Amino acid sequence: MKSHLNRKQRRKAGITEKPKTYNMTEAQIEKIKADAVREANAEIQRLRAENESLRLALMKRKAEIMAKAVHDAFMLFMSIPVMVLHDKFGFGKIRFDRFMNYVLIWYESVQNGEFTIEHIVEIAESVSGIKFVKEVPENVHS
Repeated sequence: MKSHLNRKQRRKAGITEKPKTYNMTEAQIEKIKADAVREANAEIQRLRAENESLRLALMKRKAEIMAKAVHDAFMLFMSIPVMVLHDKFGFGKIRFDRFMNYVLIWYESVQNGEFTIEHIVEIAESVSGIKFVKEVPENVHS
């Protein structure tokens, strides 16, 4: 709406109502600006808190997923040797119990920081003569 039109021009343009004019003191303007800044800062704080809450929830979910992945991998890599020990070497309940107890002792020693995974692999390689590799050769699944 153009405020510089005179009354005749406003009537011709179909503007029937005069534009409203407000007078404010400098103190009133400063208060409006201060209130706007305060509201903006409150919104920023709310968004920061929400962001932190989401970040913590994401970290918790990531930890849950990692724990499940470790558990699933552990279960898989324990189940396969147990099946082989049973099918190929005739292990029964007593030998399975002993085997699992020893595996858990070694597992807990890594979890407790007594040994590193690298150290365990080094020991396993030296006593078995088997070399553990990190990559699967391309022709394994052919």
